[in-house]
Amino acid sequence: MDELDELKLAIIDTPDCSVSSQFNEFDEEGLSLTSVSVSDFTRAISMLSEGDVDMLAIPAELLHGK
Repeated sequence: MDELDELKLAIIDTPDCSVSSQFNEFDEEGLSLTSVSVSDFTRAISMLSEGDVDMLAIPAELLHGK
């Protein structure tokens, strides 16, 4: 498996939306997902900019506030 077959995710869950549970159900042959639970948006963005993770998965309400 090469780097293109692996995704590292930073996941922020909220009491109203468990994003991590959606990724626990993800099962795609040939693709490996690794997730890290992150408690705040600033830390998650830092992890993205430092290359520690490939993607950020968050509830939409954290982006638009509704």
